[in-house]
Amino acid sequence: MKLFSLILVVGLLLQLWLPWWVIMLVPFAGCIWLAPTAARAFNLSFLAIFLIWLCASLLIHFRSGGLLTERVSDLLHAGSSVVLILITAFTGGLAAGFAGWAGYEMRLFYQRSRR
Repeated sequence: MKLFSLILVVGLLLQLWLPWWVIMLVPFAGCIWLAPTAARAFNLSFLAIFLIWLCASLLIHFRSGGLLTERVSDLLHAGSSVVLILITAFTGGLAAGFAGWAGYEMRLFYQRSRR
């Protein structure tokens, strides 16, 4: 739960000022430090960033009255704005999940190399 909260809070705060790819640095660093297993590293990282990007996409959708997401979904042939919002959140979640998994594996690699 600490890892999920860390990724969620720090990821949300850093997303306000830094580029989009910061969502990969936070889970990577957090999973080096706190992840107990590879599966939990991936799942918690994925879920935290998925929720951040889902909420951000929904906020943009509602603030623009659905106009922006509808136009972008037409441009990308996504079908509807709901599909676009889910694709956006899923993409961010996958990037973060793989970064978290890589962080966990980096810790294992470092521990093995010290032996």
